[in-house]
Amino acid sequence: MAAQPPVQTYTNYAGDAGGGSQTFASSDAWRAALLGTVAAGALLFGYGRRAYAQHIPPDATCPTTNATTITCTGDVSTGVSLINGNGPYTTLNVNTLTANITPADGVYGIEFTSNDDVTINSKTGAFSISTTNANGIYAYSQGGQITVDSTGDIASNGGGGIRVDRNGGLTNVLITSVGDITATYAGIGVSSGQSTGDITVDSTGDITSTNSTGIQAVNDGYGNVSVTSSGTIIANSTGIQARASYDNVTVDNTGDITAANRYGIYAVSNDTGAVSVTSSGTIHSDQDGIYATSDSGAVTVNNTGNVISTSCRGILAANSGGGAISVTNDGNITSYFTGIRAASVGGAGTVTVNSTGNITTTGPNASAILASTDGASLVSVTSSGTLNASGFLPVC
Repeated sequence: MAAQPPVQTYTNYAGDAGGGSQTFASSDAWRAALLGTVAAGALLFGYGRRAYAQHIPPDATCPTTNATTITCTGDVSTGVSLINGNGPYTTLNVNTLTANITPADGVYGIEFTSNDDVTINSKTGAFSISTTNANGIYAYSQGGQITVDSTGDIASNGGGGIRVDRNGGLTNVLITSVGDITATYAGIGVSSGQSTGDITVDSTGDITSTNSTGIQAVNDGYGNVSVTSSGTIIANSTGIQARASYDNVTVDNTGDITAANRYGIYAVSNDTGAVSVTSSGTIHSDQDGIYATSDSGAVTVNNTGNVISTSCRGILAANSGGGAISVTNDGNITSYFTGIRAASVGGAGTVTVNSTGNITTTGPNASAILASTDGASLVSVTSSGTLNASGFLPVC
């Protein structure tokens, strides 16, 4: 029997957006070193997971479709757990169900961990996934590509909706979610360990997170981060959080966002990556409605929705390197401090603001639009909306 590696932990990076962080142990992921019904069942029991509470394929309900695929149909109400090790399986299909997936306390609805590629195709149809103190869908790979394609509603009391972890190697992540998600922690959450590769999230359902972030995509290695969301997001922390350590970040939002305690949209590249945010939904946040920054890359914000920030700025677009800063705003902004803040701080990038919406600031000494650069580049501000501000305040 192979030696068990140490327990790996993963962090909920809401702390990057001012929301505090939470670290979850994921010892289950390391069970991927062992393969087989008997071994996997023993491990499930050994880790406090109920061995009898899930289908551990292949079995009669989850047979092998071909050499690399397992397909689960019918009644998988107790959940599905595929611990793949080094193979041979790369695809887990869960479809044509006859009952909701409602596993026991602490058990994932659908789980697939591997040292190879991981693809989960979950199509629950008229049924749904409901978990307690566990993620609705969980995928992990140590070096393979990860794809989660989910159609159906997910509810998790005490866990996340869709959770993806990766560790090591070139590991691209692609999540497509069609359906409503209600979860205690991130509705959709991705962390990257030491992996490289792009992270792409496409969500078309409504998301509610009662204690964390709506959508959270964090890339600690090299690779781009892209988030597309068209549903309504209600979050206790940040609505959409997209962060890349080195490369580009893109957020395209068409749904309404309510972020009770943090940012509506938080898009950040910590290095030279470009940051682009396009939003047309109404954003109501405690802190900045849209927070878009790069260390030295270009930052572009195109907003056509109304933005309300109860304690900070409506839109922040900034860098400290030299990339161009561009803000185009056609929505109405109500903020406590600055309505639009565009700045190349310590850099020499051009700064351009074009706003046609009305801007109202409610705090003391706050400005409607504040644009600046520390270099010799051009600063241009065009505004055709009504500006109602009480003064000038450069920072929150």
